[in-house]
Amino acid sequence: MFKYFFLLILSVSTNTCSKEKISNADCNQPVAYIKEYTTLTAKNWEYFSEKDLTMKSLQPGVYEQTGEGLKIYADGYRSGARLSSFEKVCLENKVMYVKWKCEGGNMFNEYCVSLYYDKNGYGGDNKVRTDITRFTTNNSWNNSIVIDSDTWYFTRIQVINGTAVAITAIHDYNTNGGTVIESVQTPLKQTTGHVAVRVGDSWGGNNATLTLNNFLITDH
Repeated sequence: MFKYFFLLILSVSTNTCSKEKISNADCNQPVAYIKEYTTLTAKNWEYFSEKDLTMKSLQPGVYEQTGEGLKIYADGYRSGARLSSFEKVCLENKVMYVKWKCEGGNMFNEYCVSLYYDKNGYGGDNKVRTDITRFTTNNSWNNSIVIDSDTWYFTRIQVINGTAVAITAIHDYNTNGGTVIESVQTPLKQTTGHVAVRVGDSWGGNNATLTLNNFLITDH
């Protein structure tokens, strides 16, 4: 499998998925993605503070564009933050590839790949999101897999009949020889939403970070 960097580009005129209010039926409409041989850019992703419940712009120690990708910092002790796609996307019968890593500050923090149905919804409200994967640093909670800081994780998510099948591996994606650390199936409330990577319940405070290096949605 060839790996590229991709940008999520919305099509305003033809893609009904760009609407804020959307039904699963809209997934029958085409979704426009353009392949780019470049790193992710901040214009396609938004930082949301779980502390202030507001969007924040690029700034050091909050939301940064680095040589490794887009990096977010948890917004305070036992608070969190997320990096979510600017527009809603349709995921039914799609496959997502997400390459990411964390820094835990030697403390317990939660790291998830999620789908948010409400762009501005509070991360602690399960009605506004579904966590497709959930990992923690330092120690396990509620049977979570404990992951290491400064290690790249490769999460492949396939959505079939409203269920997200997520396989996370190290070294590479599982379809390209990576070593699997978790495989889970998660029913989605909807198959459209804002894809997000998030850090939550951050005992590490602002020392807890998450870096998104690669993101791709494809048909296979």
